[in-house]
Amino acid sequence: MDNQHKKIINAWTMYDWANSAFATTIMGAVLPVYYATVAAADLPGNSATVYWAYTTSISLLLAARSILSTEPSSRMTSTSWNSVVL
Repeated sequence: MDNQHKKIINAWTMYDWANSAFATTIMGAVLPVYYATVAAADLPGNSATVYWAYTTSISLLLAARSILSTEPSSRMTSTSWNSVVL
């Protein structure tokens, strides 16, 4: 692998790392607090937290169902991903 490809792969690795940290922080720390204090302020007790958990669980299940319902041949394999990156 030449030097240019190493730089591209390193750049994408750093981008992915930073984006994952940002998404985790927002979804794990900021949005639940916002939801509990603003969007679900009228709900009694810990109902806001329960509804937040239901919402994230349902969205995860829908995303997993969407991914798993595709044809295996239409999913990207590691070989096709390598051809995109390189």
